[in-house]
Amino acid sequence: THDSTNYAVVDVRGLTPPPTTVNTATGGTLDGTFHNSSRVEQRNIVIDVILNGDIEANRQSLYNIFNLKKPSTIFFKNENRDVKIVGYVETLDGDLFSQREQMQISIICPRPYFEDLNTIYTELAMVVRMFEFPFTIEATDPIPFSEIEQFPVATVYNGGDVETGCNFHIDVISSVIGGITIYNTTTQEFFGVNKTMFAGDSLDICTIS
Repeated sequence: THDSTNYAVVDVRGLTPPPTTVNTATGGTLDGTFHNSSRVEQRNIVIDVILNGDIEANRQSLYNIFNLKKPSTIFFKNENRDVKIVGYVETLDGDLFSQREQMQISIICPRPYFEDLNTIYTELAMVVRMFEFPFTIEATDPIPFSEIEQFPVATVYNGGDVETGCNFHIDVISSVIGGITIYNTTTQEFFGVNKTMFAGDSLDICTIS
């Protein structure tokens, strides 16, 4: 926080994208290399904190907050992002005999990407709710309670910088012969389950790696 009564955060490193490992191989006398695979490495966030006020008590409080090898959630917010990331405390070090005592906290985040605090929920149903309050019903101007949409389409917008998956929860209200297929109308890609499903069944699909 911006309250420097007890702690003053003077530097934070590791908020920018972590390094990437690119694996390549050579091929005979061909120039250059062949790309085999790439992966983003784990994120290392390092926080430098100057202790103010009761130095000894505040240092002990840091030990309680940032327990070694324990998980810790870091929240980061600016004008465009309000995100979080979970990591494990690697080190909590400092010079106890310096005039201006400063502690350094190192946190290793195995999953390198920040996550939005808010989860996007989109309902996709063949039965579209139409009934709203307040209402008046006249004999010559009826109000539908719902309508059937044969091919419903939902748009899910990813405001982040990298691709991510989705969690699909499907409730079967009537028997389905031949399973369920989910289409990406933009790329024409699709996947699904080739299995007959019956009313009352439910299916959960997670595409987050």
